[in-house]
Amino acid sequence: MFTNSKNAKIHSGDFGNNLRSRAKKAGITKNVYPQLVRYTHATLMYNQTHDIAMLATLLGHKDIRVTNDTHVYLSTQGIQQASDRNPLTSQYIPINEA
Repeated sequence: MFTNSKNAKIHSGDFGNNLRSRAKKAGITKNVYPQLVRYTHATLMYNQTHDIAMLATLLGHKDIRVTNDTHVYLSTQGIQQASDRNPLTSQYIPINEA
């Protein structure tokens, strides 16, 4: 649970509305929602640490497979997309998914 500057509880709908409003003011045209922030944070943390057990604990996942299936896939997909955009590596470094 989060609180605002007046120490009042912030409801999930209020948080999402505030997030969308701030994204719009920042010129972000992509649909922004709280779960996107969670996915992005988790993927960036995984890319930095490669510690799937710690990430699963932080996200509150009871089964580490949920964390692995969601965030490791996104990370592998991001690497493949970056490789595909680079003409020097796209032909020579295929990313194999398990």
